[in-house]
Amino acid sequence: MGYLLALLALIVIPTTVSLGITYFACRAVWRAGKHLLNGIRGNRELPGTTQQPTRAAQDVVVEPVAPPAPKTTVRSGQTQSSQTQGGQAQGGPVRGDYVRLDVDDGTTANDIIKVMQPYQSDPVMGGYARGILDTVNSCELRRRTLYVELDGTFQRNTMSWDKFATPIQAAVNSILDNAAHMANTIQSFDTASYLRLKSTMGTEWRKLDSNHNETRELRWKLHKQTFDTLDAMQETNESLLLELDKLAAELANITVADNNDTSDYILEEIRRLVDEAKYYR
Repeated sequence: MGYLLALLALIVIPTTVSLGITYFACRAVWRAGKHLLNGIRGNRELPGTTQQPTRAAQDVVVEPVAPPAPKTTVRSGQTQSSQTQGGQAQGGPVRGDYVRLDVDDGTTANDIIKVMQPYQSDPVMGGYARGILDTVNSCELRRRTLYVELDGTFQRNTMSWDKFATPIQAAVNSILDNAAHMANTIQSFDTASYLRLKSTMGTEWRKLDSNHNETRELRWKLHKQTFDTLDAMQETNESLLLELDKLAAELANITVADNNDTSDYILEEIRRLVDEAKYYR
């Protein structure tokens, strides 16, 4: 019996010790492997602060973007505030400083064109401004061509040359003078005020008291007189251009020896129109 116990002890005790050593060895290996795995994972993560979990997107309110302000051209020596006055609020031109045009003081065709170009968009005076531009450009073209024809037909500063040159220059000056006066009227015309007055010329017009009626009717008549004068001056300019066109056709066929009654009649008509234009200025 004692022998068996001793034999059992020899078997059990080494086995137990072997199992214990195996257990601790496996545990040490497992910890080492875990530490190594954590190290590998740590190297793969980006450095820095750990991010918070992603949150659901919130509603975003997009504010409307205002359109950019329109660009305006400022003339030399002119402030922006002076441009925003006058007809611009009513869709009219960007008005600059008033420029008084006077042919006797040296105003040229280019001066008139420069002043009138912005007024082409005026809702009331735009048609007159465009008419002035067309007339002045046509006048300059006719002046250049007429003098070339005249120099090719007659010797400069002779009686025959002066016979044509004097009325031609008078017609050109009259056209430019009319255009300058029209341009001054257009510049000084209060488009916004006229449009407000025009808007009351319906049923509401008759509901106003008699004093306001009388004042507004007088203002309306004054505007009508302004339009009538502009129409008359423009008509005179167009008549003068027509006579200059006729004269250009005559000069193309005339010779030094000719005594053409047609050209005499044209010259006389030019003189008459020049004198007639003076009544409107």
